[in-house]
Amino acid sequence: MSRPPELSVEATRRPDRWLATVSGELDISTARVFEERIAPLVQRPVTVALDLGRVPFIDSAGLAALMRLRRVADQHGAHLVVATASDFVRRIINITGLAGALNLHPPPTASPAETA
Repeated sequence: MSRPPELSVEATRRPDRWLATVSGELDISTARVFEERIAPLVQRPVTVALDLGRVPFIDSAGLAALMRLRRVADQHGAHLVVATASDFVRRIINITGLAGALNLHPPPTASPAETA
């Protein structure tokens, strides 16, 4: 018997936006759950920032879920952004040409103390 896919989505209301922190793989086995948890947030005119920094893997089903959520957000006047992404997720979003559509924020730059 296989274990159910593990995906955690924690939504936190901030004064100016919702922050949705996602942990686990975003793939064919978890994309539906991800979409169901984020969809209610983007159905009102608010900014929803996705933290995908703890998502080590994403496949085409995960990308499709992100794009469907982006369309729902647009229909409701919401603004969906990928505020943080793991290196793998960032690379896949860039390779597929979806960085602009998903409002992928640039990676944080190292502070001078970190580079010394």
